[in-house]
Amino acid sequence: LLKNDLRYAPFTFTASEQFVEEDIDINTPKGVIKSRIGGIIDRMDTKDNTLRIVDYKTGGDAQCPPDVQSLFIQDKKRSNYIFQTFMYASIVCKKLREKNNPLKVAPSLLYIHKAASENYSPVVQMGEARKRENIDDFSKHENEFRENLNILLEEIFNPEISFCQTEVEDKCQYCDYKDLCKK
Repeated sequence: LLKNDLRYAPFTFTASEQFVEEDIDINTPKGVIKSRIGGIIDRMDTKDNTLRIVDYKTGGDAQCPPDVQSLFIQDKKRSNYIFQTFMYASIVCKKLREKNNPLKVAPSLLYIHKAASENYSPVVQMGEARKRENIDDFSKHENEFRENLNILLEEIFNPEISFCQTEVEDKCQYCDYKDLCKK
């Protein structure tokens, strides 16, 4: 990790274990539900007018979704890590806009076991194999992410749509709710 940071230097360490949240309205057939999304960002650092949102990962492999829409499809290949980091990035983008702060936001996943590699970059990539792009300015994808998130939340909170347990049982292995769900 320190070697990776040295290659990235100079940068400004902005925050660690930073709690972020946002109040949201979820439209349902029975009215609006007020809720909140958020979480804890492992690390934030700034360099060249870019704020990196860094989430540390101790295992697993870096995944590259083809597009934002794929993060909302319930299958084994969906990247929960990228979904989480994009959610943090969307919250931070909104807060920066409210303060008229021009920083770009780069969602990043720092896989500790890969950090020693000479050409490793934690910045999330998206796209097909030959057309992958670094997501170094999340604002380009924020609207699409938020639209899909709103659709997902409206579906989850819609009392007219039955709740279905996941069919991807690998997702249950580390789920905090597996005892409640009994899957």
